[in-house]
Amino acid sequence: MRRSYIAMPAGRQVYRITYFVLLAFVFMSASFVVQAITPIATDSAGQVEATSSSSISKEVQKLKENLVNKVAQIQKKELRVVVGKVTEVGKTSIKVTAEDSTVFTVSLDEVVTKYYSLKSGSKKDLEKSDVSKGDYVIVAGVVNDTKVSANSIYIDTQVLVGSGTVATVDKTDFSLVVNSFTHERYTIDIESATKISLLDSKTLELESAGFSKIKEGDAVHFVLTVSGKEKEKNRYSAQKLLIIPQEYFQK
Repeated sequence: MRRSYIAMPAGRQVYRITYFVLLAFVFMSASFVVQAITPIATDSAGQVEATSSSSISKEVQKLKENLVNKVAQIQKKELRVVVGKVTEVGKTSIKVTAEDSTVFTVSLDEVVTKYYSLKSGSKKDLEKSDVSKGDYVIVAGVVNDTKVSANSIYIDTQVLVGSGTVATVDKTDFSLVVNSFTHERYTIDIESATKISLLDSKTLELESAGFSKIKEGDAVHFVLTVSGKEKEKNRYSAQKLLIIPQEYFQK
């Protein structure tokens, strides 16, 4: 399986570099002012001042050139996204295991790296201390093989998306057994928050439906919540179900 990551903008790293260049420039400018107002007991004071000014200009120019080089280096690197579960948390890095079992070492920067939660459906600011082992995360940053320099880390709820056929309907505990088109067998629990849509086989319009409308043999598209704390293998709670009744295929 190919690693799942996509290109991301490089703005945050460029911002950080620009910040330190400006800081250095201000520092050197302050030093120059101190030198300019300090009396110099020599007849060649003008020459000394000119030499100091020339030295400062050269240093600033050198920093500007370094900035251009750094920006070029960042642009050559690919800013991507790595998705997986946190398997280890350290002081300056975390390890993230992707779906294909690739383990990424993610470097954390106390200035650059930002942390967010997407679990509530909207972005919420977090701290590094909020990242825990077992969290499902989306890491955006510079990816070099299995090493990642993180710009942003998003904690989210893992979902499983698929399609299949309803094998059994358990009306006692409100669950379905679904044989997926990828040859997996899932037990799907219907919760009070589960959204069920049904395709009307006559009008071909979608309508809201209840659990009682689901029948054995129906096709189903599902979005399931993966908490990592499932008591049974391949048993998950349903977020959304789209039911296509078997009558649709019998036309």
